[in-house]
Amino acid sequence: MYNVGDCARAAIAVVGGGTIPGRQPTVGSKRWMMLTGTLTQRMGLLVERGVFESEESLATSAYRSLLTLQPALKLEIALSLYQGEEISLGRAAEMAGVSREQMKEVLAARGIERKYPQRSQEQVDRDVRLLLERR
Repeated sequence: MYNVGDCARAAIAVVGGGTIPGRQPTVGSKRWMMLTGTLTQRMGLLVERGVFESEESLATSAYRSLLTLQPALKLEIALSLYQGEEISLGRAAEMAGVSREQMKEVLAARGIERKYPQRSQEQVDRDVRLLLERR
């Protein structure tokens, strides 16, 4: 699922690694590598000391804490997954903690095109048969 390195990179991306606003390190830069390495090392110490059972439990806890502190990130994650066609509109709304109608409004406000699932003719025919059988 998540590892300490992934969690470290996410934390730095969100808080800017403690740098001056507007001067966050570029992903892959020397400064970025130093920050992720330091954060990964320090997070690893928590696992070594037994504060967390594993890197996965630490990363999960850190991720949940991040979303609690910055709930707007839930919307950003949901939008990314929706745009990548990994989740439906309903699931995106659920993840973001908004209604379907609110999610539609967010999509429109951000200029994000709504996605409609593509169904094969076989799927449509099967659905029609099931509906007719239920009558």
